Amino acid sequence: METLTSTSPQGVLLPALDDETAVTPAPRVFLTQHMLLRVLQHKARSMREITLRYNCGIISLAQHERKVIAQTIFGKIVADYCVGCDGASGPTQKYVTGGKKSGYGVLTKSMTIAFQV
Repeated sequence: METLTSTSPQGVLLPALDDETAVTPAPRVFLTQHMLLRVLQHKARSMREITLRYNCGIISLAQHERKVIAQTIFGKIVADYCVGCDGASGPTQKYVTGGKKSGYGVLTKSMTIAFQV
């Protein structure tokens, strides 16, 4: 198996972000967003407790004691939790953190080109 990061099926060890001498025990795996999305969708569809919604614009998002209430362009959703898959600059992150970001920032810049054959 050959990936963009390694010719070895075991992958390569990546240095930890806060210690240049340490390495992570996890091999680096090339997994595009399209590939990951298919895996997550398949698992989510097999679980009856989960409802997937696409292109469901968030108007507001509020957390209460044990529930989350999202007002969307299609109406109100009350749930135990909310998973926002709209990116680091998406509206979900802004509602949850008030627009403040923390962490390492950009780890890599890459481009994925998907071809349908």
